[in-house]
Amino acid sequence: MNMKTIRDSIVTFVVVSVLVALSGADYSVAQSIQGDKTEERLMRASEGLQYPGSESDSTWTFVSYRGFAELPDAATFERVSGCPVTEGGGTVRLDFDHTLDRLGTVQSWMDQGQIESARGFRKLQSLFHRTFADDLAVYRCETGGAEVYIYFIGVDEDRLAGLLTISIET
Repeated sequence: MNMKTIRDSIVTFVVVSVLVALSGADYSVAQSIQGDKTEERLMRASEGLQYPGSESDSTWTFVSYRGFAELPDAATFERVSGCPVTEGGGTVRLDFDHTLDRLGTVQSWMDQGQIESARGFRKLQSLFHRTFADDLAVYRCETGGAEVYIYFIGVDEDRLAGLLTISIET
């Protein structure tokens, strides 16, 4: 091979790579228009929610995983989400409504912040049902340490989408 052939091959490779990357970005932008609305609604609904039992303030993140028409089992979700499980950890799939009913129940011993958070979880439960119908689950990923990743997930067209919070449990 001469230098011109090598140079032309490299240029072709770079151009094709850039075009593939750009076309993928354009495709995901077109596909994520609905996702942006879903993300916006879920993030707004999670504002101020504190996950009970966490020893730190809860932050919420929107998550989305393409290529799913139904909820996966816990092991598949653990792999797809990239949950950082170490020895002693693992992921379980929980019933969405049972979990949100528990989180959304106001107890007589709760302070005002806890009451507001419980009411927020009830609203979040309703929003998930309006957005994803009944194809919902909660995945609890215990890392083997103090961090427990809690995913509230629904199926939307060809993807899993929802919210992630990290609970600190020692």
